[in-house]
Amino acid sequence: MELRPLPKKWLFALLWWSLALLLTLIWSRLEHARLKEAFDKDTRHIYSMVSRKLDQNEAVVAAIEAQITSRRSLDIDALQRFSHELLLRYPGLYTIEFYQYVERGDLGEFTAAMRARYGTSFAVREEDPSRRRSWRASGDYPDYLPVAMVEPRTPKTIPLLGMDSWREPIIAASIRQAIKYDRTQASPQFERYPGERGYLLLRPVLASGSGQPQRLLGVVALSVNFSLLLQPLILDRQALGLSLLNPRQPASHPLAELFGSPAEPHPQSWQELLFGQEAVLPLPSEAQPFMLRLSRAPHWEELHWGTLLFQQLVVALLCLSLLLIYRQRSTLQQSRAAADEALFEQRERALVTLQSIREGVLTLGVDRRIELANPMAMQMLKWDGQLVGRPFAECVHLRYELSDSVAVSVVERCLDGGVPIELPENTQLLLPSGELLAIDGAVAPLFSRQGQISGAVFVFRDLTPMQRRARHAMEQSELRAREHIEKLAHVTRLHTMGEMASGIAHELNQPLTAIANYCQASISLLDEIEPPIAPVRSALEATQQQALRAADILRNLRAFVSKRPVSTGLVDLNQVVANCLQLAEFDLRASEIDITLQLDSRPLPVRVDPIQLEQVMLNLLSNALDAMRENTAERKLLIASRLVDGEVRLHIEDNGSGVPAHMLDMLFHPFHSTKPHGMGLGLSICQTIIEQFRGQIGVENIPGGGARSWLRLRQASEPGPIMSRRQGQES
Repeated sequence: MELRPLPKKWLFALLWWSLALLLTLIWSRLEHARLKEAFDKDTRHIYSMVSRKLDQNEAVVAAIEAQITSRRSLDIDALQRFSHELLLRYPGLYTIEFYQYVERGDLGEFTAAMRARYGTSFAVREEDPSRRRSWRASGDYPDYLPVAMVEPRTPKTIPLLGMDSWREPIIAASIRQAIKYDRTQASPQFERYPGERGYLLLRPVLASGSGQPQRLLGVVALSVNFSLLLQPLILDRQALGLSLLNPRQPASHPLAELFGSPAEPHPQSWQELLFGQEAVLPLPSEAQPFMLRLSRAPHWEELHWGTLLFQQLVVALLCLSLLLIYRQRSTLQQSRAAADEALFEQRERALVTLQSIREGVLTLGVDRRIELANPMAMQMLKWDGQLVGRPFAECVHLRYELSDSVAVSVVERCLDGGVPIELPENTQLLLPSGELLAIDGAVAPLFSRQGQISGAVFVFRDLTPMQRRARHAMEQSELRAREHIEKLAHVTRLHTMGEMASGIAHELNQPLTAIANYCQASISLLDEIEPPIAPVRSALEATQQQALRAADILRNLRAFVSKRPVSTGLVDLNQVVANCLQLAEFDLRASEIDITLQLDSRPLPVRVDPIQLEQVMLNLLSNALDAMRENTAERKLLIASRLVDGEVRLHIEDNGSGVPAHMLDMLFHPFHSTKPHGMGLGLSICQTIIEQFRGQIGVENIPGGGARSWLRLRQASEPGPIMSRRQGQES
């Protein structure tokens, strides 16, 4: 592929940029040298002035010390006047202070003298550590170093009087060091007032007598404000930056820069990067060991732009002339390159599309030979070898399912007629392995620029996976239909059983009623015999009672299967438990069950059908007996009832084998049973009975073995006598 001649076009731009950059570098070097010379001159001047000011500060402190030691006794008034004259002579100073040394025994005399001078509000004070910028009365100490004089006396400086310097956390260490070595000492930087940063220049005043050791009179403190000290020295705020550094602190420390006046513009500007100057010089003062840093970021107006612009204009005109000559020669080549690029992009898109689609594509020439085959076509044909260049009829074998005649090739029909041909629905592709694939597709003709047929495109896709999915879906649908039919048949059988149970209950109810009537007649006849036969009467009464109960059970069974309304009444749950234990007495005794009753001593009234509740109770007892049949140890059964928050609760616990964990969630589902031959309807029916009385029923395993069946019913609150089982039967 021919490359576009764009690199030659940019050669002129590269030439112009190179010449412009070279001239800019030369100009920058000359400007840098010129600005550096001016910066060095300013640096020497500023350094000399700052050094002179620091020496001036030390001279002022020495002069004040000499003035104090020259007198026989300490004269605060004379010291005040002398300090006032020094401040008038040196306006850059901030304040002059004197800290007088006072021992504990002289504190009262000192305070009285100071109050006579400054007023009764004077007191020796120290900083309150619990409150910032707050003072409190000084404590009891061996000695003090309070401020006895401050000049000038202004509303800002008067509050300093009486401050105990020994207890000032910032300057106390510097004062002790100055006294220890008898030298001038600079304190750390501090901010006495908001926006006023400075330091104290401290000098001890020692008095010496004949034959006596030196005695401390106090400390002279010269308060230096950085703004007053250095601000007048800045020559040009637009270009020169001046900073005073503390060499005792690392550069990253907040107190490393004592005073700063950054140069403008911002240090990150291009003037700073190209023409910025910086010098860091140590100052000669031992008492004030600072370092002076000067920086310069020149303003753009200070640079000589005229020379640079003239040079750049000459270079730009030269390169522009050469570019215009070149463009006339390269216009035709650019147009040709653009056409080639568009053609390449179109072919690339077509090739990527053919390789990405999920259909097989074969491009044929007029000689019926394959000229192009995409990867999907090669995968579907499973041809061992090269497809391109081979005849279409040799590589692609089409068959038509259930066809009774020889079909004409779709490729021949397309090339002869010049129209697209779709494959029939029964088209199959015969693979070299003998496998048949169901396919779908079409053949479309290709035309040349003159309108003649130049070939054809054969597009096809495999329908086998789609047919397989459809077949699987149909099989699944048939399976679901069969399962639904089986469920319907099962429901039909259950309905039939319900109808049979209803009929049987109706038929058996008549002989049972007759038996009860005959027993009643026999009892009436026995009443007329003298003497009465008591055992026979008891047997007949028991027979009549059981016949009536069997009739009630059949009547309720018929009502249950026929979905008739159930009659309810007020029933004592404890009485229902006693009735069921009496009915199941034979089975309990035969199974050797040890029964423990923990029934509530109060009646537990619930509104239910007593027969249906007995049916539920007997079902739960039967399940407990079945669970303990294989228990060779002692078989125990616990039945407990109680009233909790208006709810009647009944628990039946056994020590049998328990319920398998996987069956706990399905016990009340129809046709799910833990018994080998159970139908799985007992607990489902019990749940239906309890829920129709707005109650709850459940089964859970007991830790250590066994299971617990429980049911909960609402306590009946209606007044009236509780219905016995016999009353429920009669109703």
